[in-house]
Formats: sequence, C-alpha cells, structure tokens
Amino acid sequence: MKTSKYNITAHYQNHHIILNSLHHTCIILNNHDYHDFINVNQNGEYYQRYIDLGLYANETTDEEKLFLYNSRKLIEEKTRPFYRILTTTDCNAKCFYCYEKGISTQTMSKASADNIIAFINKEQIDPITIEWFGGEPLLNIEIIDYICDQLRNKHIKFNSKMITNGYLLNRELIDKAKNKWALQYIQITLDGTKKVYENVKKFSAPGAFERVIRNIDLLIEMNISVDIRLNYDKYNIDDIMNLITYLSSKYSGKPNVFVSARRLIYDDKNNDLITTEETDCKIINILLQSNLSTDILDRFRPRYFVCPAYNLKHYVIMPNGDLYKCSKDIANPLEKVGDVINGIDAEKECLWCSPNISPECITCNLLPLCNFGCRHEEIHNKKYCMVSQKYVEQILFYKLKTFVDTVNK
Repeated sequence: MKTSKYNITAHYQNHHIILNSLHHTCIILNNHDYHDFINVNQNGEYYQRYIDLGLYANETTDEEKLFLYNSRKLIEEKTRPFYRILTTTDCNAKCFYCYEKGISTQTMSKASADNIIAFINKEQIDPITIEWFGGEPLLNIEIIDYICDQLRNKHIKFNSKMITNGYLLNRELIDKAKNKWALQYIQITLDGTKKVYENVKKFSAPGAFERVIRNIDLLIEMNISVDIRLNYDKYNIDDIMNLITYLSSKYSGKPNVFVSARRLIYDDKNNDLITTEETDCKIINILLQSNLSTDILDRFRPRYFVCPAYNLKHYVIMPNGDLYKCSKDIANPLEKVGDVINGIDAEKECLWCSPNISPECITCNLLPLCNFGCRHEEIHNKKYCMVSQKYVEQILFYKLKTFVDTVNK
C-alpha cells in the first residue's frame, strides 16, 4: 500500500487533518496515529480504515486514470441536459464588469422560443435543467411562462434555476416561479454594502440594496435555495469583508442560503487563483468564520462533471436561438457552435468538448477539485487553475482548528 497522491493535509496543535480529493473523505488524527499513517504501518489500529477511505491506494493503482475513468463514466451515465437560456440581453443594472458590453439588445420572441422548444424536444432526453439567464431574465417573464407551458404540453420534465440581480422579484412572482417554472435555486450577486453595491449596479431608483435584501428574505421564507454571490477584486475587498459580516448577522446557519465569493474575471488579465492567493485566503477566512456554509468540506467534492462547456449536453441559448458553449463568449459571433434550427457545428463544438489534458494538470493532487478548470480560460491560452494548494490548506486548517478548540474547551 501507498498513501494516495490525492491526500491534502493541514496541521494544528499536534493534530492533523487529511482530505482525499479523489474520494471526498476526511479524517483527523493525533500525532501517534499520524505517524502510523504516513509510514503505512500495516499493524496500525486504523490501517484498514485508511484503505476504506481511499487514503491508501494499492501500489499498482494508477489513481490518475481512476479519476479520469470515474469522471467520464459519470458524465456519460448521469449528466442531464442543461440549457442556459437568455430570455433577453437587456438589463436593468449597469455593472461596469459585465461581459455583455457591446452586445446588441435582443429579447426572445415566441417564434424564437418555439424553435428552442423544438430543439430541446428533438433531443428526446428528460428530465432537463434550464437556467434562466440574461441580461436580466426577469425582464422577459412572458417568455419564461410560455416556454414552461410548452414544455409541459410536450410532457418534457424539467426543473429550473435562475441567475438574476434580484431587483424585480416579489412574493407573487416567487410563488409562480416555484409552481410554474419549477424553480429550485437562484443566484443573486452582491458587489458590496449599500453604497458600493448601488454605485456598481446603478439602478434607476434609490433603495436598491434594501430591496434586494428583502427579496432574498422572501426567497428563503418560501424555501427557494439562494446562493448569494459576492463579486470582488482588489478595489472592493474591504467593503466585501463588511458585507460578509452583515450577511452573517442575518443568514448564519440557515440551511437554504449559501454565500460564495468569486473574484471578477477580466479578459485582459491572468485569472489564475495562485496569483491572488493572499486576497482569496483573506476572503475565505472571514467566510468560514461567519458560518454561512453548513459544511465547508462540501466545497471539495470531486468535480467529476467538469466545466459545463465541456459537456455535450450543455448549451447557452441566445434570444435569437444561436448556440454557444460558454456565456463568456457570446459577444463574439465567431464562437457560436450552431443554432436551434440548423443544429450543431461539430467542428466548432469539438474545440470545447475534446479533452486536452496538460501534463501539469494530470500530475496535480488538486485535479479532482477542478477537473481541468475553466474551458474558456484554457481555450484562450490563459492560466486557468481555479483552486490552489494554499487555499485548500487554509480551509482544512480552519476545520481542524475548530474541531481541536471545541474538544479542548
């Protein structure tokens, strides 16, 4: 037996935490047991337990191939069709970082929706997942209603998600979203506390921050899962810290709300997490202390399903029916991979869906956590590592410290 190459460790006060990124298993050991573990002591008390948890592997086991096999198997067997549908490219906010700058305003018509429904129906695979997107998807509620009605008429089973700024929500609309749109999850972005947020969004009416917070409260009350996404860069980092403190006072420990933080990705910059480790670790540290996630190790489940753009059953559908693999590329018509009337251009889609595994990735012990990262970043020849060793170790350290300090009380 040998220790798994996918083991990641952190240490605190004579205790050690070991996470296996391949099997999503985790264990905490004292000094004595850790010594047995790293020396693969076959007479140790927990030797068989380490094998069962995947912390040990057979000498002949090729763990890299095992991961790639599991990833491919799950993609082929269990991946559901996923359609990110832009009801409109119009938006009621004016975020400076929006990747849709320069795109002409398109709003989906019923004729275009009929072609999209025919495209989905032709696949003859259900259930499907739809993610309502934009622009701001709620600027075209009528077309969401229409698509959902037509899918039901054709007996296509579906559930839906939504990415929205949350400004246009209300109780009546949320009730319809649950029952008519089969909405299960919603993501709402906050860019800072009131002053910073409203300066970024530039809504036409005052009180936007308070309005969106009230709508988040309504979603939680009506049992819709909410991911509050915090967008940050080096310019708003301190304000995001204040926002996390505020959100913790409202939502800490609530089971159907989760707060995640993501760096803004700029087209002209290196977006590798390793280049911003200090900032990212600062953010994750306060998020962990805020208790806005029920189990921080859920962040480290093996990412078998890879970047959605890699999936043959995933498409971004524009209001006019054009098909893309990634929403970051919709400003460039040359990047489209087909349309809902004429179908898919295999030569263009294969650029996204054919494996191109770098030697650096295949030997990395974080591979199961990122599964080759962002296809958009890779295709555009950027560094696309979206997780770093230091970042993972800091989260493990926090988990271990919390455990040890609790036991020692």
